[in-house]
Amino acid sequence: MAVEKTYEFDGPKGKASLLDLFEGRRQLIVYRAFFEPGVFGWPDHACRGCSFGADQVSHLAHLNARDTTLVYASRAPQADIERVKARMGWEVRRVTRKRSRTSGGTGTTTTTPRPRRTRSGSRCPTLEKPPSETATQTYLRRPAVRNSQ
Repeated sequence: MAVEKTYEFDGPKGKASLLDLFEGRRQLIVYRAFFEPGVFGWPDHACRGCSFGADQVSHLAHLNARDTTLVYASRAPQADIERVKARMGWEVRRVTRKRSRTSGGTGTTTTTPRPRRTRSGSRCPTLEKPPSETATQTYLRRPAVRNSQ
């Protein structure tokens, strides 16, 4: 698929383009991680669901052997990303995603942060208020087994 839009990122080694994120491999997986101002726990914690997912990533050699690069992209500054990444023991490359838009047909781009929200108004589906204890118990309850005699 041809990508005509210019994407800009900041990484641990400085500025990076979308092509740079491939790291010479044929395939790229970019996971949009919610770690930014406004996310529950900021700046000490990333989104709970995103963090849980990051904890499940095994050794990247398995993806790399299949000519695939995995990158997590968020809006957090690199200093915050590196601090949380070190504390959590995450090895996946993480970049700061910049939002670019073309201005006035001149072909120039400006970087403008724009909050992204779900339908309910939160920044991430996992940031909704936790379910009540009753709802959690109902969800975890096994269905009743009926006797078919």
